[in-house]
Amino acid sequence: MMNIPNYQDVKNALSTAHNLVTPAELHGILCGLICAGLNKLDANSVPETLMLELPENADTGAINSTLNTLFNNTQEQIQHFELDFQLLLPDDDTPLDERAYEFGKWCEGFMAGFGLSDVPHSYRDQDEVDDILYKLNEAAKIQFHDLSFTEEDEHIFMEVTEFVRLAVFAIYQELSDNNGDGINAPHNATLH
Repeated sequence: MMNIPNYQDVKNALSTAHNLVTPAELHGILCGLICAGLNKLDANSVPETLMLELPENADTGAINSTLNTLFNNTQEQIQHFELDFQLLLPDDDTPLDERAYEFGKWCEGFMAGFGLSDVPHSYRDQDEVDDILYKLNEAAKIQFHDLSFTEEDEHIFMEVTEFVRLAVFAIYQELSDNNGDGINAPHNATLH
């Protein structure tokens, strides 16, 4: 398996997009689409599928390659419940308030990606899934301005990101157990 592009790789790929999607938000969108049943992205039109607004002179080949690799590897990790699946966030050397902001953007992206599918969602445990989606939606709204590098704040941040990481697996499992086939592309949707 190829290496998943890191936060900086995706930031570089998105640097020419006019609609200012962050790497964390984009990864959240992809995870939401995967959980909702998206089976594949067209390798030649990833920016269009993800509704990225790129200038005409953008290197779409490099962008397609980076984002398609991110999608394929993320999908494989989620489908196979791989323990190395992580939210695409800035590295641990980044100040906690910046990582927490990106975590909120990741949650926003997940909710947007999950909502893009026209697949009717039914689950064995609808209440559990509704609760998880509610918590993800609330996490996207959290204000992180006053966080610091205290050990307690770091610990809480790690616990919250771990909850969300496991929530992705839970939602994917619930949907895949009940609905079988996924979707091939989002329909009639806009992200921004």
